[in-house]
Amino acid sequence: MRYLMRAGLAVLAVLSAAATALAALLSLTVVDAEMGTDKATGAPVLNIRFDDASTAALAAFTETHVGRKVVLSIDGEPLMSPVIREPILGGSVQVSGGMTMDDAERLRDRLIAGAPLDVELVDE
Repeated sequence: MRYLMRAGLAVLAVLSAAATALAALLSLTVVDAEMGTDKATGAPVLNIRFDDASTAALAAFTETHVGRKVVLSIDGEPLMSPVIREPILGGSVQVSGGMTMDDAERLRDRLIAGAPLDVELVDE
């Protein structure tokens, strides 16, 4: 009986992650954010790493929506609007372009303080 309950809970967890991944808005939990510079241009970049649940949700979301445009935002502030070129399976992303080192530092601090990174599909 306990085995069946555990198995049922595991199935519910997988279904919950899949449902989250298919939603039009995905809110990701950040475990680390580091500033850096683009080796080719010297421009500031922000490297963001997610927890395991967000990594799985982002992988499922991006596998389902390859070729679609999304908006990445923190606390409702849009950062960029990339097109998903391929599934993001590694649990991290790099935000770059159009920001100063001060901008990158401010965003990093907000993410480290617990602000989620939101990913939303753009209607086209």
